[in-house]
Amino acid sequence: MMPEISIIVPVYKVENYLCECIDSILEQSFTDYELILIDDGSPDRCGDICEEYAAKDTRIKVIHQKNQGVSGARNVGIESASGKYITFIDSDDVIKGDYLRILYDILIKETANISCCGFKKFTDRCEFEKTGPESSYICMSGREAAMEQMIIQESRKTTVMPWGKLYNKQLFDHIRFPVGRIHEDDAVTPIIFSRVEKVVVCSEVLYGYRVRKGSSMSASFSLQRYDVIKAIDECLAYFKQQGDKELVEAASKHRAEMIAYCSLLARKAGIYKKLPEEYKMSRIKAVRCMKENLSYGVYSYRMVKINPIFIIGAYIRKLKSLCPLKTPKGQCKGR
Repeated sequence: MMPEISIIVPVYKVENYLCECIDSILEQSFTDYELILIDDGSPDRCGDICEEYAAKDTRIKVIHQKNQGVSGARNVGIESASGKYITFIDSDDVIKGDYLRILYDILIKETANISCCGFKKFTDRCEFEKTGPESSYICMSGREAAMEQMIIQESRKTTVMPWGKLYNKQLFDHIRFPVGRIHEDDAVTPIIFSRVEKVVVCSEVLYGYRVRKGSSMSASFSLQRYDVIKAIDECLAYFKQQGDKELVEAASKHRAEMIAYCSLLARKAGIYKKLPEEYKMSRIKAVRCMKENLSYGVYSYRMVKINPIFIIGAYIRKLKSLCPLKTPKGQCKGR
């Protein structure tokens, strides 16, 4: 019998965290699944650890391959999956005991194509809160979810990360993650979301995302970060092909905002002169572009990453707004 869900876990240089990840999967209350562990040419003991678990549980399938990166590993997992639904889990992360059950139940109940959950960041140990008998969730159209990926704001209900979601496997029939790039999820998630009628978003935190040194997203800024622009360009081309003017406009603004942000980060990293001309933007224009296209919260967060002193200016502006009346000497005057 085919399993209902295929769990795809790319594995590379995580021998200190892999057991915790696999154990959290094996402790799931929903048991009708297969676990596909893709040993992506890991030079440590990860391959052996995968085989040790597979010897104890027939639901576990291990694939060993030469290193292709996380995208190549996920693609192999997609092609090997026999379940009706698939979910991706990073091999240094963990999931709550009812992660599969909740995502599956709300997806089936609402006859949706994708279900999503909340996540929390952690470093050493991930503690999840107790889940109630009924999970709260909302439904939104796939197009609304895709629009959220293009309009960066604090109130987003979904993320571009492939993990923390349960997908109908058919959604990946004609799409794969781009190999050899970072920000691979930016090139895939918005397109997949835009193709579906309904997305179910659970408010509960069911996924634990480990933050650690040495991961690709924690590395210092480099030219490879411009892969995010390539990803947005691919989404933009797809939205144009579909004739969706609103998504095209949103993606175009997102592209300009990311070029602005990356140009400021490139200056900070001392590599601005190495940028292609199409990715260069003056400092004044970059700041203005970000301010126009981002919510104040996201804008402030990014500006602090570029230059921490920005937060001092933000506090001063806040104080001025709270105390607008001045004496001739420039001091605040009481009311």
